[in-house]
Amino acid sequence: MSTRQLSLAIQGMYCAQCAVRTERALLQLDGVVGAQVNYATERATVTFDPKHGRVSEMVSAVRALEFDVAAERMRLPLRD
Repeated sequence: MSTRQLSLAIQGMYCAQCAVRTERALLQLDGVVGAQVNYATERATVTFDPKHGRVSEMVSAVRALEFDVAAERMRLPLRD
C-alpha cells in the first residue's frame, strides 16, 4: 500500500479536547491510516491511502465538528 501525507490547517479549535475529537473523526474514515492533530499549531497531519481516502471526506469530517479547514495551496503528485 502506497500512502500519502496531507497537512490541514484547522480553524476554530478552542481546547485540546477539540484536537482529540478531530483526530478520532479522521481516523474513522476509509483509507486513513494515521492522524495527528495539534491544537497549539491548529494543524492536522493525515496519512492515507489515496486509493481509498478522499481529501474532500477529510475536510467534511472536520467541518462536521463545526471547525473549518483553511484554504491552502496543495500539490499532489499524479501518476499515469
